[in-house]
Amino acid sequence: MKIMRAIAVIFLFGALIVSCGTGGSARESAPASEWIDGVWNGTGYQMDIRSTWTIKLTVNRSADLFRIEYPSLACGGEWRVVDFTSHSGRFLEKIVFGRDKCADNGTIVITRVDADHISFTHFYENGVMSAYATLTRVR
Repeated sequence: MKIMRAIAVIFLFGALIVSCGTGGSARESAPASEWIDGVWNGTGYQMDIRSTWTIKLTVNRSADLFRIEYPSLACGGEWRVVDFTSHSGRFLEKIVFGRDKCADNGTIVITRVDADHISFTHFYENGVMSAYATLTRVR
């Protein structure tokens, strides 16, 4: 368990370091609130049960739309913004379908890695880190 936490901390630290770098793509110079806009896919790793599952995140920041789906778990919902900056966001997750299949009321931290990658970290309602992923922009 300590090894998995160490790996997760190293992963998150690496994502933070990369997100502080500069890049040259047009998307990287987008307004601060638009870096997260788009459709993102990835595979989450849940540390406590050593399991993986798919993630699809759809965001339109100007419309305040943050739709999360976990297709392989047949559940999903929406996020409410708690904090948002030019390189990260913190959200409260509300599961609205498949509630018996996913933990509800968690906190999600998203960190911008580059124009086409973000890190995803899930914390249970009690504050314990439970899962992480790297998501790739598909649109």
